[in-house]
Parts: sequence; C-alpha cells; structure tokens
Amino acid sequence: MDGPADLDFLFQKYGRAAGPTPALLKAVAYVESRFNPLAVNEEHNADKKLGRDVDSLGLMQVLYPDTATSIEPGVTREAMFDPETNVRIGAAVLGAFVRRFPAKDADGFSWAGVASYNAGSPKYKTPGILVNQEYVNQVKAAWNRYA
Repeated sequence: MDGPADLDFLFQKYGRAAGPTPALLKAVAYVESRFNPLAVNEEHNADKKLGRDVDSLGLMQVLYPDTATSIEPGVTREAMFDPETNVRIGAAVLGAFVRRFPAKDADGFSWAGVASYNAGSPKYKTPGILVNQEYVNQVKAAWNRYA
C-alpha cells in the first residue's frame, strides 16, 4: 500500500505546492489507481452517449480532456500517463476542492474536498452531502496510514 518510492517525491512536491497535504494526495492516488500511472477508467456513460471521449486517466484518475485541459491547456492524453504531469494536475484539482469545501472531520481529514474530487464539483453542492461515502472512507483509511 505504500506505493513506489519514486512517487513519494511527487506527492511531497505537489502536495505542498497545490494545497492538499502530501498524505492526502497520496491517499487519493492509492484509492484512485493503486499507484498505477497507466490506469484508465472509461465509465463516463453520459459523455459516451453524447459521443464524447472522456476518460479518467493515470495515477490521480484526472478526467480528460475536461478537467485536465482546464488546469493545463494543451496537455495531451499521452502526457496524462506521465506521473509528474498527472500528479501536478491532480494536486491542483484536489487543492481547489479542499479550499472550496474546507470542512474537515474531528481528525482533520478533508472529507468535503475528497467527496468533491470524487464526484466533481457540479455533483457535490454543499458540505454534508456525500455522493460516495465508501470512496471517502477508503481515502480516509489510506490517509490515516500516510498522515
């Protein structure tokens, strides 16, 4: 569960720069991809029905092209499989959600930001409405290990 040591540098670097803690960034990467930089999730059925090719890619499972290009215009699909590019963009997205939804539990875990990262901002309207409690619980378990 610790992940490759070469990724720790990226979690430290971008976790501090973008706002989420390195431990939170690493926990999300673990739950999203089990630290697989080549992970692809093609389950965006609503977009597929509209003929849009939208997938979640890489370590942080960043939605491409929508979210990825909104953070880094011009980033390519192939670049999203580069661990540094993916963690940098994923950290920016997670950091924005942690700042936008700052609610934390008694342990200091940013559950509201994590729920937003999983659901996407439009689906997660206000703190207290968790779209996927199981996902949040999995991230918290990983965060407890890395914090």
